Amino acid sequence: MKRWQWYALGGLYVLMVLLIYLVIHNVRFYFGYGKELESKKQVWDAVEQYVTTAEKFPSSTVAPEARYRAAELLREKVKDYGLALYQYELIITSYPESKHAKLAVGQREYCYDFMPVVAGHFWAEGDSQTGGQNYRAEIVSVGKSKVAGRDVEVLQRKVFAGKQVVSNTREYYYFEGKSLVRHDTANPQTVMIQPLLLDTQWFARQMGQEVVFTVVARGLNITVRAGTFTKCAKIRQEYKSLPGSWRYDYYAPGVGRILTTTAAGKMPETRMTELLTYRVPKKVVRVIKPVKNKSGKSQTHVKKPVKKSVNKKK
Repeated sequence: MKRWQWYALGGLYVLMVLLIYLVIHNVRFYFGYGKELESKKQVWDAVEQYVTTAEKFPSSTVAPEARYRAAELLREKVKDYGLALYQYELIITSYPESKHAKLAVGQREYCYDFMPVVAGHFWAEGDSQTGGQNYRAEIVSVGKSKVAGRDVEVLQRKVFAGKQVVSNTREYYYFEGKSLVRHDTANPQTVMIQPLLLDTQWFARQMGQEVVFTVVARGLNITVRAGTFTKCAKIRQEYKSLPGSWRYDYYAPGVGRILTTTAAGKMPETRMTELLTYRVPKKVVRVIKPVKNKSGKSQTHVKKPVKKSVNKKK
């Protein structure tokens, strides 16, 4: 091999080493900037930076950790379980052998939102016997408000008997730790404790009586007029004053309650109400790559989730 060829080969080698160094340096810069934002409690900025890191350097060793950190922030701080679940699923499918994939499998269980109350959701339920001809309720989540100084999510419920509107009321919900609570000045009621793990139990008072709620089944496939739903949870309600008589509510992740039944003793369950149609907001997160600001420092521009409605009808 001639001397100039050796020089050319040596130059190529140096260029490859330089490129590898630059890639590693850039990955560390992007990932490090995400950690810096997280330490400053700039949650959304940190989420976007982590996602940008994983998308820009998908083959790097830090990509699964970047997505995992984004997912954890979405779950713990933002409390957007749908977006967190999406990031966990990406880790599991894209990096199945990584340690973060194993962690994501466990954390995924905590992301199923069985009663979403954020704005944009709509449900129509009706009596199972006539498919809503006798009884029908239309519930829409209209957004946030303040009640008695507390931030709440507002659900508007309109009830029909046949074609006649018999009531049109508002319900107010808020989160207290892991509990979803229906606001009532005299008697706040815990509606659900998430995650809905098997045998989870809580108590509430209805009409002056104590009611015991128990998660009795998970992972069910349930078919109602609105369609077939998977990974459903079944919650039993029992009045302490009426042992042996139960009401069961079935919830689908990301949708909400889809079926209500009753049972007593050894009698089989009787369907009472079921979901007829529903609409959920589809969330889109737009990630814009870091750009240089006037001071020469990198800065992530963030656009918060944009909601689009998705109709679900049978």
